[in-house]
Amino acid sequence: MHIHNFGWNKNNSVRFFTISIYGSTTKEIALKKIFAVVFSVVVLSGFSNHQAATDGISYPEGFRKWTHIKSNFLDSTHPNVKYRGFNHVYANDKGMQGYETGIFPDGAIIVFDVIEAVHKNNHSEEAKRNHIDVMVKDSTKFFSTGGWNFGQFEADKTPRVLTKEMKTKCADCHASQKDYVFSEFRP
Repeated sequence: MHIHNFGWNKNNSVRFFTISIYGSTTKEIALKKIFAVVFSVVVLSGFSNHQAATDGISYPEGFRKWTHIKSNFLDSTHPNVKYRGFNHVYANDKGMQGYETGIFPDGAIIVFDVIEAVHKNNHSEEAKRNHIDVMVKDSTKFFSTGGWNFGQFEADKTPRVLTKEMKTKCADCHASQKDYVFSEFRP
Protein backbone atom coordinates (compact mmCIF):
# COMPACT_ATOMS: atom_id res chain seq x y z
CA MET A 1 0.00 0.00 0.00
CA HIS A 2 1.25 3.44 -0.84
CA ILE A 3 -0.42 6.75 0.19
CA HIS A 4 0.40 9.69 -2.06
CA ASN A 5 -1.84 12.52 -0.89
CA PHE A 6 -4.64 13.58 1.44
CA GLY A 7 -6.30 16.92 2.10
CA TRP A 8 -9.08 19.33 1.15
CA ASN A 9 -9.79 20.61 -2.33
CA LYS A 10 -10.71 24.21 -3.27
CA ASN A 11 -14.43 23.59 -2.54
CA ASN A 12 -13.74 22.47 1.06
CA SER A 13 -14.77 18.93 0.33
CA VAL A 14 -12.62 15.96 1.16
CA ARG A 15 -10.01 15.10 -1.42
CA PHE A 16 -9.51 11.37 -1.42
CA PHE A 17 -6.28 9.56 -0.78
CA THR A 18 -4.30 8.60 -3.80
CA ILE A 19 -3.77 4.99 -2.79
CA SER A 20 -2.52 1.93 -4.49
CA ILE A 21 -3.46 -1.38 -2.84
CA TYR A 22 -2.35 -4.38 -4.80
CA GLY A 23 -4.78 -4.27 -7.70
CA SER A 24 -7.43 -1.89 -6.27
CA THR A 25 -7.92 1.44 -7.94
CA THR A 26 -8.06 4.73 -6.09
CA LYS A 27 -11.76 5.08 -7.00
CA GLU A 28 -12.58 1.63 -5.51
CA ILE A 29 -10.81 2.51 -2.26
CA ALA A 30 -12.66 5.85 -2.04
CA LEU A 31 -16.03 4.15 -2.63
CA LYS A 32 -15.28 1.51 0.01
CA LYS A 33 -14.43 4.23 2.54
CA ILE A 34 -17.58 6.19 1.74
CA PHE A 35 -19.69 3.05 2.10
CA ALA A 36 -18.03 2.22 5.43
CA VAL A 37 -18.66 5.70 6.83
CA VAL A 38 -22.29 5.88 5.64
CA PHE A 39 -23.01 2.35 6.88
CA SER A 40 -21.50 3.14 10.30
CA VAL A 41 -23.51 6.35 10.67
CA VAL A 42 -26.79 4.67 9.69
CA VAL A 43 -26.30 1.62 11.90
CA LEU A 44 -25.08 3.55 14.93
CA SER A 45 -27.82 6.19 14.60
CA GLY A 46 -30.52 3.54 14.51
CA PHE A 47 -29.00 1.74 17.48
CA SER A 48 -28.70 4.84 19.63
CA ASN A 49 -32.26 5.97 18.80
CA HIS A 50 -33.65 2.56 19.80
CA GLN A 51 -31.66 2.61 23.02
CA ALA A 52 -32.84 6.15 23.79
CA ALA A 53 -36.44 5.17 23.11
CA THR A 54 -36.49 2.13 25.35
CA ASP A 55 -33.46 2.70 27.58
CA GLY A 56 -32.92 -1.03 27.67
CA ILE A 57 -36.58 -2.05 28.06
CA SER A 58 -37.66 -4.76 25.64
CA TYR A 59 -41.25 -5.42 24.71
CA PRO A 60 -42.49 -7.91 27.35
CA GLU A 61 -43.54 -10.78 25.08
CA GLY A 62 -46.15 -13.05 26.68
CA PHE A 63 -47.04 -10.60 29.46
CA ARG A 64 -50.74 -11.54 29.17
CA LYS A 65 -49.79 -14.96 30.60
CA TRP A 66 -48.24 -13.32 33.69
CA THR A 67 -50.19 -12.76 36.90
CA HIS A 68 -53.15 -10.47 36.31
CA ILE A 69 -53.00 -7.93 39.14
CA LYS A 70 -56.19 -5.97 38.49
CA SER A 71 -58.25 -4.09 35.91
CA ASN A 72 -60.01 -0.78 35.89
CA PHE A 73 -62.01 1.28 33.45
CA LEU A 74 -61.64 4.98 32.69
CA ASP A 75 -64.68 6.45 30.97
CA SER A 76 -64.82 9.12 28.29
CA THR A 77 -64.82 11.95 30.86
CA HIS A 78 -61.44 11.01 32.37
CA PRO A 79 -58.99 13.91 31.86
CA ASN A 80 -56.14 11.70 30.61
CA VAL A 81 -57.32 10.82 27.11
CA LYS A 82 -54.45 8.37 26.54
CA TYR A 83 -55.72 6.08 29.31
CA ARG A 84 -59.45 6.06 28.61
CA GLY A 85 -60.87 2.57 28.27
CA PHE A 86 -59.82 -0.69 29.91
CA ASN A 87 -56.58 -0.75 31.87
CA HIS A 88 -55.15 -4.15 32.87
CA VAL A 89 -52.10 -4.59 35.11
CA TYR A 90 -49.81 -7.65 34.83
CA ALA A 91 -46.67 -8.64 36.75
CA ASN A 92 -43.92 -11.17 36.13
CA ASP A 93 -42.92 -13.56 38.97
CA LYS A 94 -40.57 -11.05 40.62
CA GLY A 95 -43.23 -8.37 40.27
CA MET A 96 -45.68 -10.67 42.01
CA GLN A 97 -43.18 -11.08 44.88
CA GLY A 98 -43.28 -7.30 45.22
CA TYR A 99 -47.05 -7.24 45.38
CA GLU A 100 -46.98 -9.93 48.09
CA THR A 101 -44.20 -8.38 50.22
CA GLY A 102 -44.57 -4.67 49.47
CA ILE A 103 -40.95 -4.46 48.27
CA PHE A 104 -40.26 -5.08 44.61
CA PRO A 105 -36.97 -6.91 43.87
CA ASP A 106 -34.68 -6.13 40.96
CA GLY A 107 -36.00 -7.82 37.83
CA ALA A 108 -39.63 -7.07 38.69
CA ILE A 109 -41.63 -6.05 35.62
CA ILE A 110 -45.09 -4.47 35.70
CA VAL A 111 -47.13 -3.94 32.52
CA PHE A 112 -50.07 -1.56 32.23
CA ASP A 113 -52.11 -2.64 29.19
CA VAL A 114 -54.34 0.14 27.83
CA ILE A 115 -57.23 -1.08 25.64
CA GLU A 116 -59.76 1.15 23.90
CA ALA A 117 -63.42 0.64 24.77
CA VAL A 118 -66.39 0.29 22.44
CA HIS A 119 -69.89 0.86 23.79
CA LYS A 120 -72.61 -1.51 22.54
CA ASN A 121 -76.13 -2.13 23.81
CA ASN A 122 -75.66 -0.85 27.37
CA HIS A 123 -72.21 -2.37 27.91
CA SER A 124 -68.57 -1.75 27.01
CA GLU A 125 -66.27 -4.15 25.18
CA GLU A 126 -62.55 -4.17 24.58
CA ALA A 127 -61.46 -2.90 21.19
CA LYS A 128 -57.89 -2.46 20.00
CA ARG A 129 -54.87 -1.98 22.21
CA ASN A 130 -53.83 1.66 22.54
CA HIS A 131 -50.40 1.12 24.13
CA ILE A 132 -48.64 -0.49 27.08
CA ASP A 133 -46.62 1.09 29.87
CA VAL A 134 -43.76 -0.96 31.28
CA MET A 135 -41.90 -0.56 34.58
CA VAL A 136 -38.67 -2.50 35.14
CA LYS A 137 -36.92 -2.56 38.53
CA ASP A 138 -33.14 -2.22 38.70
CA SER A 139 -32.26 -0.33 41.88
CA THR A 140 -28.62 0.23 40.92
CA LYS A 141 -29.04 1.37 37.33
CA PHE A 142 -32.12 3.54 37.97
CA PHE A 143 -31.37 4.78 41.49
CA SER A 144 -32.43 8.35 40.67
CA THR A 145 -35.96 7.20 39.74
CA GLY A 146 -36.59 5.00 42.76
CA GLY A 147 -34.96 2.01 41.08
CA TRP A 148 -37.52 1.91 38.28
CA ASN A 149 -37.14 2.42 34.55
CA PHE A 150 -40.23 3.50 32.62
CA GLY A 151 -41.10 2.67 29.02
CA GLN A 152 -44.02 2.64 26.61
CA PHE A 153 -44.82 0.68 23.47
CA GLU A 154 -47.37 1.29 20.75
CA ALA A 155 -49.96 -1.39 19.98
CA ASP A 156 -47.68 -2.69 17.21
CA LYS A 157 -44.82 -3.11 19.76
CA THR A 158 -42.90 -0.08 18.50
CA PRO A 159 -41.22 1.73 21.40
CA ARG A 160 -42.43 5.24 22.16
CA VAL A 161 -39.67 7.75 22.75
CA LEU A 162 -39.65 8.85 26.39
CA THR A 163 -37.17 11.62 27.11
CA LYS A 164 -35.27 11.75 30.38
CA GLU A 165 -37.61 14.58 31.42
CA MET A 166 -40.69 12.42 30.71
CA LYS A 167 -39.26 9.51 32.70
CA THR A 168 -38.51 11.89 35.58
CA LYS A 169 -42.17 13.00 35.51
CA CYS A 170 -43.21 9.33 35.66
CA ALA A 171 -40.95 8.77 38.66
CA ASP A 172 -42.09 11.98 40.39
CA CYS A 173 -45.74 10.92 40.10
CA HIS A 174 -45.02 7.34 41.21
CA ALA A 175 -42.88 8.55 44.16
CA SER A 176 -46.05 9.20 46.16
CA GLN A 177 -46.66 5.42 46.30
CA LYS A 178 -44.93 2.69 48.29
CA ASP A 179 -41.99 1.51 46.14
CA TYR A 180 -43.35 3.65 43.29
CA VAL A 181 -46.24 1.29 42.47
CA PHE A 182 -49.85 2.51 42.36
CA SER A 183 -51.65 -0.78 41.87
CA GLU A 184 -52.40 -3.36 44.52
CA PHE A 185 -52.92 -7.05 43.90
CA ARG A 186 -56.55 -8.05 43.96
CA PRO A 187 -56.68 -11.81 44.61
